[in-house]
Amino acid sequence: MHRLFSSICGLVLSIVMLNLSAGSAVAQDCEGQWLPGEGLPGVGGTVHAATSWDPDGAGPLNELLVVGGSFNVAGTSLASNIASWNGSTWQPLGDGTNGTVRALTVWNGELIAGGDFASAGGVSAQGIARWNGSAWLPLGSGVDGWVDALTVYGGDLIAGGHFDAAGGTACGRIARWA
Repeated sequence: MHRLFSSICGLVLSIVMLNLSAGSAVAQDCEGQWLPGEGLPGVGGTVHAATSWDPDGAGPLNELLVVGGSFNVAGTSLASNIASWNGSTWQPLGDGTNGTVRALTVWNGELIAGGDFASAGGVSAQGIARWNGSAWLPLGSGVDGWVDALTVYGGDLIAGGHFDAAGGTACGRIARWA
């Protein structure tokens, strides 16, 4: 019995070692390195979210890197919690938001920002707003808390976070805008 147990343990150890070496080979295939962000000196605060957005789709304008968080400066530009990088300079997105941007996504060609704010660009937008390239617009009456996550699923905008109602409709911390 002891000999059988030793043989099984040896086989298991061999399989584990084979898996470890295979995993090591896979990890080695993922080569790269971290580099400083573009547009140094970056932002004067915390970045919570980043996404890419092409303001005119397939048009002549370049795709932008958009970052959101809790900051008031991006590069050398004043920016209230959200800014875009065009490959050479940081630009604010209008007047930004009056609180932290925690999530970003693109839906129907517009940039969607979620977070812990009550207005975007001076317009009432409780926790969620959309940027159409020139102005901030609300999504209904927003949420009764804040948005931590945004994505697009099945063509609808999905928001998750710390809220119990979206647009006055009860929900369990996740809502769909269709």
